[in-house]
Amino acid sequence: MKKSQKILMLAIAALMVFAVSSCDLLFGVLDALQDPTVTVIDARTGLPISDAIITLTPLAVEEGKTQVAVTATTSSSGTATFDDVTYGSYTVTGELTGYVFIPFTATVAGWAVNLGTMYAATTAKGTDTNAISIFLTWNSLDLDSWFTYPTTFDAANSAEINFTEDGYYALAATGRSKIYHANKGSTDTFAMLDVDNTDGTGPETISVLGNQGPLADSGVGVIPTSTSFIMSALPAGNYYYMGAGEYYVNAYTAATSLDVQDVRVVITQGSSIKGIFNLPTNLTQETVSLFRVHYFNDATEANYYMVFVPDFRLVGTGGTDGQAAIRSLSNDDIFVISGQR
Repeated sequence: MKKSQKILMLAIAALMVFAVSSCDLLFGVLDALQDPTVTVIDARTGLPISDAIITLTPLAVEEGKTQVAVTATTSSSGTATFDDVTYGSYTVTGELTGYVFIPFTATVAGWAVNLGTMYAATTAKGTDTNAISIFLTWNSLDLDSWFTYPTTFDAANSAEINFTEDGYYALAATGRSKIYHANKGSTDTFAMLDVDNTDGTGPETISVLGNQGPLADSGVGVIPTSTSFIMSALPAGNYYYMGAGEYYVNAYTAATSLDVQDVRVVITQGSSIKGIFNLPTNLTQETVSLFRVHYFNDATEANYYMVFVPDFRLVGTGGTDGQAAIRSLSNDDIFVISGQR
């Protein structure tokens, strides 16, 4: 064989080896591109959570394929990456000691699939080992959450603690503490703003420490559970009514509204999810009162009870005008969070 032929054959062999290696590399890259991911964020800090175990449980997969649940552990960036996942729909759940995770449903259907962001809240905050979190997420322009409640609980402030089933306090009402981006509060108060996300989709989280709530004053009357509607949600007995909190969502960006913002508010206590509110679309208002929180102490004042009542009350521009509710309330709409003081 001539020298030139040998060189040609060696070149062809080298090209074949290179082609095979390149294909392996290409398929490896393509496999990596198809690996779906989930990002996990701490709702109380806005920071990524590492070492969380995230599970994809199949709901329905591509015809002719089978799929078992798959798990992955989040990295320091809060990202969990899953291998060998068949196209289909999945329930996404999480687990890590000291956190409660908010599950969601996702679809795996292409390369470099980011299935979404999973939020989790710590079970404890400050001195409250069973702390409440109220966290807001959305999809585009900056939104703000507001929570207001009576500043004082005494006879001189009786207008603030007069029990009515549908009592409503305007955002600008006086004599009330207001928790929002300019007044975040601290860990030794009843409520505080933990994180204020201004350039993304959330979270914006308000923590409520039930064990820091008020004690009854001599001017506060006892209400029996024989009272209809809200009181009927509580265990039988007598209670001190301490006042009503109001939770608002506000479109912070100038000349915008809450329309098509995919507003979602999740309420947790300790390791439990207590309630999820999804705001209706097609709203032209800048501000909505999403729910009220009626605060009670039992007769011994060793335990507190918070009755959450969905409101969906439209509030005019500037947040000062209480307007008609979007929908009426029923007993099925309310839920109770309780704990030890």
